Amino acid sequence: MRSPLGTTNRFASDHRGIATVELAMVLLLLTTLLAGMVELGIGMWMQNQVGNSARAGAAYAAAHGFNSTAIQTAANRATSLGSVATTVTQSCGCPGTNTITTATCGGTCASGATVGTYVKVLSTANYIPMVTAPGLVPSYVLSASTITRIN
Repeated sequence: MRSPLGTTNRFASDHRGIATVELAMVLLLLTTLLAGMVELGIGMWMQNQVGNSARAGAAYAAAHGFNSTAIQTAANRATSLGSVATTVTQSCGCPGTNTITTATCGGTCASGATVGTYVKVLSTANYIPMVTAPGLVPSYVLSASTITRIN
């Protein structure tokens, strides 16, 4: 009569199929990493597209002056994303070190320079990841803005 331990020892010393199990575990890990890299790459590409949209709108404003509809059209044509929302605002101000101080259009800045007219182009898009999981944010708002002086 055989003891139950003899059967366990026989299975413990049998190494057939271990490589297949290890390969399955490693492939699962690699597939998860690959899916994460693809998601990250798509998100970065979309953020670049949103940035391109804002920059194109600002470039149009610098070349042609303020026309909200035309700037939005130029910004939206600069990207292959169909869901970019573009907001265009015009303001007057005096340039500072890192900011633009709001001032009355046509006036004079404290430095003696003429108050400038600025256009801000804000582009936004919603990114919904292909892979979702509990605990992860279901969508992200990607945004980019550019401010340019038009006179």
